Amino acid sequence: MPKRILNFYLVSSHSGDIIGEYIEKSLLDWGCDKVLTITMDNASSNDTCMRLVEKEGLKEVDECVIRIRSAVKYVRSSPASLLRFKAYVEKVKIDSKSLVCLNVETRWNSTYLLLESAIKFQAAFDMLEEQDSKYRTKLLSSKGMPTDEDWDYARCLLPFLRGFYIATLHISGSLYVTNITSMKFLALEQ
Repeated sequence: MPKRILNFYLVSSHSGDIIGEYIEKSLLDWGCDKVLTITMDNASSNDTCMRLVEKEGLKEVDECVIRIRSAVKYVRSSPASLLRFKAYVEKVKIDSKSLVCLNVETRWNSTYLLLESAIKFQAAFDMLEEQDSKYRTKLLSSKGMPTDEDWDYARCLLPFLRGFYIATLHISGSLYVTNITSMKFLALEQ
């Protein structure tokens, strides 16, 4: 695979925040808005750096995802809440054998699964908002309830996250050689 070294920087500190700022500055200076990977060693400052870069990149969608995640978390918080939600699902005639699932906050690619499952049930969440005062109180005490704009934004975000989700499944395999598999996957995509 071809590689290019675009720049070197003398950094004032090896803290994750400083490294992340330099990476962000470089990407902005170079006009790079599509980055497939950033490879780093396993130093803890690099973990901090990548969390900073990821957070900056997802800042616009963060509030949307937080509100949808809070709605799903409420539904999954107790057997009674889940039962009420299932009743709303039946009332709005959503035909699905599965229900909503929470993402694992430390595994960003699971956000795809959260949004994919939640979007199917938007009408049930709308009914929950109308009829469940506990739901409204709980969500309004934090970031609020998902808005129509949040649902629309999530629908637009889903195909983008799906690509990362599929790539993660292929690259993170434990029963096969991932380097060869990922190259085959990339060749198929092109």
